[in-house]
Amino acid sequence: MLECAVLRLFVLPLAVAFFARGIFAADELPTSDSDDSFDIEPPLLIPYDRPRQPVTVREGQSAAVLSLDVEKLQKDVERARRSALNAEHLFRMGVLAKVEAEQRALRVVRLQADLENARLARVKQNAGETESAADTKVAPEAKAAPTNPEKPTDAELARAIENAHAATRKREEAELAAAEANLTRQQKLLSLGSGRKADVAKAAQRLEELKAARN
Repeated sequence: MLECAVLRLFVLPLAVAFFARGIFAADELPTSDSDDSFDIEPPLLIPYDRPRQPVTVREGQSAAVLSLDVEKLQKDVERARRSALNAEHLFRMGVLAKVEAEQRALRVVRLQADLENARLARVKQNAGETESAADTKVAPEAKAAPTNPEKPTDAELARAIENAHAATRKREEAELAAAEANLTRQQKLLSLGSGRKADVAKAAQRLEELKAARN
């Protein structure tokens, strides 16, 4: 009896300790795979400038394909605008870096230029396909289901050209302003000991390239 009592005195505290440890460990485990916290990815100090290629009509490209391109670009512009507005709001709150907000605004200008050039390409393609269809003899069964849209008017063509040129000029001006701001930023970082001479040289070269392209 005495041995059993002594055994209980040692075993009972150990059992309680292990039980309490198990409860404490369970409390430390996450109760859900998702929480309300989020991580903000730090923006790049040096934005990456991708060369923008103008939208052109490729040989054999139909107006239907160009219409799909225009629709896609329209959606891209709307998404970019929402993203830019959100970035501006976050920048004012102090959550997002200014350079990131600037890059999102620049993306809107670039996409808008691509959209206007795609619209111009579609108008030109529609005009060319309509004239080609009028000069070509088509089988009677093909005439029953025309695939070419109506020929754009001269006013529509002129308006598309004007919009494309205006959007292109705006993109060039925005890219030039962004390059100047980036050079100033890199020079300031270098003066503070946080930048590199190579980054300053790269920013200066980019600015000179844009200036030379405009001349």
